[in-house]
Amino acid sequence: MKTIIRWNLTNKCRLNCLHCYNKKYRESFSDVALRDKITIVNKLPPKNVLIKLSGGEPFDDPSLLDVCNKLDQREIEFGLTTNGNFDMEKYCALFELASLKFLTFSLDGINEEQMVLRKGGDVLEKARKNILNLRKHYPSIRIAINMLLTKRNYLILNNILNTYFNKWEVDKVCISELQPTNILAKNLKCNKNEISFALQQVKEFKNPKRNKIYNIELDIECSKKFKGLICEEINLDYYCGAGRNMSFIDSSGYLLPCESIIWWKWYSTYIDSRYNLLKNDYWDILDLPMFHYAYHYNLDFREGNVNKYSDCYYCSFKKKCARCPFYDNKRKSNTLL
Repeated sequence: MKTIIRWNLTNKCRLNCLHCYNKKYRESFSDVALRDKITIVNKLPPKNVLIKLSGGEPFDDPSLLDVCNKLDQREIEFGLTTNGNFDMEKYCALFELASLKFLTFSLDGINEEQMVLRKGGDVLEKARKNILNLRKHYPSIRIAINMLLTKRNYLILNNILNTYFNKWEVDKVCISELQPTNILAKNLKCNKNEISFALQQVKEFKNPKRNKIYNIELDIECSKKFKGLICEEINLDYYCGAGRNMSFIDSSGYLLPCESIIWWKWYSTYIDSRYNLLKNDYWDILDLPMFHYAYHYNLDFREGNVNKYSDCYYCSFKKKCARCPFYDNKRKSNTLL
């Protein structure tokens, strides 16, 4: 089982999306220099990891090709999350790297009205052309779409999924609830009835009578009526404690709390209580000091508290999560630089 390491390679992004949390951190957290990024690559675990390069927008980072070439030299598999607003011809050398396994595009529909969250140029058309060109010229690269459910797209979700899978030939679609960061985005958040209507469309689209199996991942709280949609997508081997087996590196080179900490409450109170999927042997995370920091002090790792989390990697109680790829009993700080 591979451990996923999400690395926010940069805070740079040419878009100005309504819902994006990254905007208010661009001035607070500066990107590190190329030599420091290469240092981080050299400190990544060499085996059983998959690096997700994100941001910001990784294609807006001038060091992207150098970082990806270094990952490829070390034979570390990686992928990128992008808004799709990049020049295909400029990155041909990147798409030919053997270690590049996937690209995930952040899109919310198939027309400009549905893409209301994404602000900054003709993003949809550029992304569509890039997806079709990748399919044609680099068929081995897996393509996914991260989609936020909004009041502008939930009514025709079936049509959107049909376009993504059968016309654009993407491999996977991940549908998530919108988490508003301001009043404008909040007005686009679906209510429970609208979410149920959307999930009914997903259920119909994934009808087993179809000749094709569609890979749709849901990150949505829903009623028991749609229990099967959630359950069939959960693979327990992919989970560590309360959440995903994922580590996180920010643009300044800090190791931050893994997804187990960030999402523990959602998985424990929603998934496990309703579907009894996570058994006791998956809860080793409850013994970690990191968990108690998050639970008792309600710390937000994006608000300058990163040093509080060094106990995850250098812990006086000598407790550790065996799945953590960065654990080192000699580590006294949670920076990789």
